[in-house]
Amino acid sequence: MFRALRERGMEPLVTLNHFTLPQWVADRGGWLWDGLPRTFAAFAGRVARAAGALCDFWVTLNEPVGHLALAYLFGRFAPGRRNPIALAQAIVRSVRAHAAAYHAVHAVQPHARVGVAAYLRPAEPADPSSRLDVWLARRLDHAMNWMYLDALTTGRLRTPLGVEVVVPEAAGTLDYVGVNYYTRSRVAFDLRRPGHGFVREVPAPEAPQSDGGYGEVYPDGLLAVLRASRRYERPVYVTENGLPDAADRLRPAFIVEHLRRVAQAIAEGVPVYGYYHWAIVDNFEWADGWSLRFGLHALDPGTQARTPRPSAALYGEICRRNALP
Repeated sequence: MFRALRERGMEPLVTLNHFTLPQWVADRGGWLWDGLPRTFAAFAGRVARAAGALCDFWVTLNEPVGHLALAYLFGRFAPGRRNPIALAQAIVRSVRAHAAAYHAVHAVQPHARVGVAAYLRPAEPADPSSRLDVWLARRLDHAMNWMYLDALTTGRLRTPLGVEVVVPEAAGTLDYVGVNYYTRSRVAFDLRRPGHGFVREVPAPEAPQSDGGYGEVYPDGLLAVLRASRRYERPVYVTENGLPDAADRLRPAFIVEHLRRVAQAIAEGVPVYGYYHWAIVDNFEWADGWSLRFGLHALDPGTQARTPRPSAALYGEICRRNALP
């Protein structure tokens, strides 16, 4: 498959971990297990040796902060914990695991490009005149968007509580910035939601909403995070961008408007080198199962039959022309 992609001028990008862990790793504590960074590095090195002739572009971890928050704070992903201390420990272990995998891949492929796919979701105050909303948006923006990437450049993980954890092996382990972008967060401080960090999401009332309350369609947010990513002085790739839209009602305009923002970022000097749409086909969306349909092609889970949605033809035309309509 990788060889066929390269023959067509496409660039395969391989993710080494996308949320799930083997049962035997989970049994040892998952992201709280001391041995996880060493074990993940051994796995990463083995994959690089096996596939190195076909791929030199790697994501170690997909959306590490969002994944671990859902696993150790909100209880939606395995292991279903609700413990802020466990979340902090898991994030530190994750940074160490990424660093170990980064060095393992580079030991096999010195020229490889290795990074993470970070879910970047701009946080804005629902009420700009509210000091609490502004404070909360700033804290959330740092914790969810930049804390992890900062650690991979500086070797210092600065937590929202002001505690700094030094992870020296992580310094300089980011060859590019991987941007997963879907929507933004308009947040209000709400004392009735301590289990959610006092955060209440307040979507803009006029904004179109994707299926299942996944989020508002907000193309300007992609431009904002691409501009902000320039701070790392590294190549930028949009590693995921899409929305759940079973009827394909919003997706065509979504694709055009988000790619328009990518073009604008490039014109402004942001070093964006690639864009990957999520996804070519409907996927089993973790805790949401088949209820959210992200695919350019609809999938029948029973028969595995794939049916192109209208947006598939649009996206194909954009790719062939290398231009927007």
